[in-house]
Amino acid sequence: MAAAAVISAIALASIDNLDPVRGGQASLGEGRVAWSEPTLEELRAAGKPVFVDVTADWCITCLANERAVLFTDDITAAFADHGVTYMVADWTNYDAEIAEFIASHGRTGIPLYVMYPPLGAGEPFLLPQILTDQLVIDALNAVSGK
Repeated sequence: MAAAAVISAIALASIDNLDPVRGGQASLGEGRVAWSEPTLEELRAAGKPVFVDVTADWCITCLANERAVLFTDDITAAFADHGVTYMVADWTNYDAEIAEFIASHGRTGIPLYVMYPPLGAGEPFLLPQILTDQLVIDALNAVSGK
Protein backbone atom coordinates (compact mmCIF):
# COMPACT_ATOMS: atom_id res chain seq x y z
CA MET A 1 0.00 0.00 0.00
CA ALA A 2 2.87 2.36 0.80
CA ALA A 3 4.45 1.66 -2.57
CA ALA A 4 1.15 2.41 -4.31
CA ALA A 5 0.91 5.73 -2.45
CA VAL A 6 4.45 6.69 -3.49
CA ILE A 7 3.79 5.73 -7.12
CA SER A 8 0.54 7.71 -7.09
CA ALA A 9 2.31 10.77 -5.67
CA ILE A 10 5.04 10.58 -8.30
CA ALA A 11 2.48 10.13 -11.07
CA LEU A 12 0.44 13.10 -9.82
CA ALA A 13 3.56 15.27 -9.66
CA SER A 14 4.53 14.20 -13.18
CA ILE A 15 1.11 15.04 -14.57
CA ASP A 16 1.22 18.35 -12.74
CA ASN A 17 4.40 19.36 -14.57
CA LEU A 18 2.36 19.33 -17.78
CA ASP A 19 -0.24 21.70 -16.33
CA PRO A 20 0.30 25.28 -17.55
CA VAL A 21 -1.26 26.71 -14.39
CA ARG A 22 1.40 25.14 -12.20
CA GLY A 23 5.14 25.03 -12.51
CA GLY A 24 6.36 28.18 -10.82
CA GLN A 25 6.00 31.92 -11.05
CA ALA A 26 6.31 32.07 -14.84
CA SER A 27 2.99 30.27 -15.31
CA LEU A 28 0.69 31.43 -12.54
CA GLY A 29 -2.40 31.29 -14.69
CA GLU A 30 -4.80 34.00 -15.71
CA GLY A 31 -5.94 36.27 -12.92
CA ARG A 32 -3.24 35.17 -10.47
CA VAL A 33 -0.28 37.22 -9.29
CA ALA A 34 2.97 36.21 -7.61
CA TRP A 35 3.08 36.74 -3.86
CA SER A 36 5.33 39.23 -2.20
CA GLU A 37 4.78 41.02 1.08
CA PRO A 38 5.13 44.48 -0.53
CA THR A 39 2.65 43.64 -3.30
CA LEU A 40 0.19 42.25 -0.74
CA GLU A 41 0.38 45.47 1.29
CA GLU A 42 0.08 47.67 -1.83
CA LEU A 43 -3.06 45.86 -2.97
CA ARG A 44 -4.67 46.08 0.46
CA ALA A 45 -3.76 49.78 0.80
CA ALA A 46 -5.43 50.34 -2.59
CA GLY A 47 -8.67 48.92 -1.16
CA LYS A 48 -8.46 45.48 -2.71
CA PRO A 49 -9.16 42.24 -0.88
CA VAL A 50 -6.51 39.55 -1.45
CA PHE A 51 -6.50 35.77 -1.21
CA VAL A 52 -3.06 34.25 -0.61
CA ASP A 53 -2.54 30.62 -1.65
CA VAL A 54 0.71 29.19 -0.28
CA THR A 55 1.28 26.08 -2.35
CA ALA A 56 3.92 23.80 -3.85
CA ASP A 57 4.10 21.37 -6.74
CA TRP A 58 4.83 18.53 -4.29
CA CYS A 59 1.88 19.29 -1.98
CA ILE A 60 -0.80 16.68 -2.65
CA THR A 61 -3.45 18.52 -0.59
CA CYS A 62 -2.68 21.74 -2.48
CA LEU A 63 -3.09 19.97 -5.81
CA ALA A 64 -6.37 18.41 -4.74
CA ASN A 65 -7.78 21.78 -3.57
CA GLU A 66 -6.67 23.47 -6.78
CA ARG A 67 -8.20 20.87 -9.07
CA ALA A 68 -11.42 20.35 -7.10
CA VAL A 69 -12.11 23.92 -5.97
CA LEU A 70 -9.72 26.80 -6.60
CA PHE A 71 -9.06 26.41 -10.33
CA THR A 72 -12.62 25.54 -11.35
CA ASP A 73 -14.46 27.90 -13.68
CA ASP A 74 -17.08 28.78 -11.03
CA ILE A 75 -14.56 29.73 -8.34
CA THR A 76 -12.31 31.57 -10.80
CA ALA A 77 -15.36 33.61 -11.85
CA ALA A 78 -16.29 34.20 -8.20
CA PHE A 79 -12.86 35.71 -7.48
CA ALA A 80 -13.34 38.09 -10.42
CA ASP A 81 -16.96 38.92 -9.48
CA HIS A 82 -15.91 39.78 -5.91
CA GLY A 83 -12.87 41.79 -6.99
CA VAL A 84 -10.50 39.64 -4.93
CA THR A 85 -6.89 39.38 -6.10
CA TYR A 86 -5.57 35.80 -6.10
CA MET A 87 -1.91 35.68 -5.00
CA VAL A 88 0.23 32.57 -5.24
CA ALA A 89 3.19 32.00 -2.92
CA ASP A 90 4.99 29.12 -4.61
CA TRP A 91 6.98 27.17 -2.02
CA THR A 92 7.98 24.36 -4.41
CA ASN A 93 11.60 25.32 -3.88
CA TYR A 94 12.11 26.43 -0.30
CA ASP A 95 11.92 30.21 0.11
CA ALA A 96 12.82 31.82 3.44
CA GLU A 97 10.36 34.71 2.98
CA ILE A 98 7.49 32.32 2.34
CA ALA A 99 8.56 30.18 5.31
CA GLU A 100 8.44 33.31 7.49
CA PHE A 101 5.00 34.18 6.09
CA ILE A 102 3.76 30.69 6.96
CA ALA A 103 5.18 30.92 10.49
CA SER A 104 3.65 34.38 10.98
CA HIS A 105 0.24 32.72 10.65
CA GLY A 106 1.01 30.06 13.26
CA ARG A 107 1.60 27.27 10.75
CA THR A 108 4.57 25.08 9.98
CA GLY A 109 3.49 23.75 6.61
CA ILE A 110 1.16 24.03 3.67
CA PRO A 111 -1.37 24.41 2.26
CA LEU A 112 -1.99 27.82 3.79
CA TYR A 113 -4.90 29.92 2.58
CA VAL A 114 -5.26 33.44 3.95
CA MET A 115 -8.03 35.87 3.03
CA TYR A 116 -7.18 39.54 3.50
CA PRO A 117 -9.80 42.27 3.50
CA PRO A 118 -8.70 45.70 2.27
CA LEU A 119 -6.44 47.52 4.72
CA GLY A 120 -8.49 48.91 7.60
CA ALA A 121 -11.54 46.75 6.81
CA GLY A 122 -10.82 43.94 9.24
CA GLU A 123 -8.33 41.28 10.09
CA PRO A 124 -7.09 38.57 7.73
CA PHE A 125 -8.38 35.08 8.40
CA LEU A 126 -7.23 31.56 7.65
CA LEU A 127 -9.24 29.10 5.63
CA PRO A 128 -9.01 25.39 6.44
CA GLN A 129 -6.49 23.18 4.69
CA ILE A 130 -9.24 21.22 2.93
CA LEU A 131 -11.43 23.54 0.88
CA THR A 132 -14.94 23.37 -0.49
CA ASP A 133 -16.64 25.69 -2.96
CA GLN A 134 -18.89 27.03 -0.20
CA LEU A 135 -15.97 27.81 2.15
CA VAL A 136 -14.30 29.86 -0.58
CA ILE A 137 -17.55 31.63 -1.56
CA ASP A 138 -18.22 32.50 2.10
CA ALA A 139 -14.69 33.93 2.44
CA LEU A 140 -15.10 35.96 -0.75
CA ASN A 141 -18.42 37.32 0.52
CA ALA A 142 -16.84 38.23 3.86
CA VAL A 143 -14.13 40.42 2.33
CA SER A 144 -16.03 41.92 -0.60
CA GLY A 145 -19.24 42.93 1.15
CA LYS A 146 -21.39 41.03 -1.36
